[in-house]
Amino acid sequence: MGLTLQMQKYVPVEQGYYRGIVTEVESTEGQYGPQLRWKFELLDEEHEGHKLTAWCSAVLSPKSKLNKWATAILGSIPADGMLDVDDLVNAKVMLDVIVEPGKDGGEYNRVREVLPWRKQQRPAVPQRPAQPVQPVKAAPIPSYDDDAPDYTPADEAAALADTSTSIF
Repeated sequence: MGLTLQMQKYVPVEQGYYRGIVTEVESTEGQYGPQLRWKFELLDEEHEGHKLTAWCSAVLSPKSKLNKWATAILGSIPADGMLDVDDLVNAKVMLDVIVEPGKDGGEYNRVREVLPWRKQQRPAVPQRPAQPVQPVKAAPIPSYDDDAPDYTPADEAAALADTSTSIF
């Protein structure tokens, strides 16, 4: 009897923050050179066991994604500047996950950021229902004494030209 396999469909998780664990970091060759392929498994009850994959350049520099992600896990890069990627495996992390359209028309998850571990998931921001905008009433225009003489730019010029009066 031959091997029979069931077609599986990828179902992405919703965009958000998830608790996860790094299950693997391995070196691979990418379109733009050496890369690291990260594998994560989600730990949140609703999505427990869901697997995500992310990539970053295998270059460790102050502004690299690898540096940001490793620092989120380890707290800092070792003083000698040498990073053993095996030290990243089995680390608990927070993942900032987004949903993006795939080339095949479906959707997939992308790990936007690896953040330091938090015991509790960041609470969801409640969405307020849209409320109609109330028009703003204009403030009343103050009334001035109509019998007072009007002040004109000519009056200002004359006052400035008059040097006989000092304000000091």
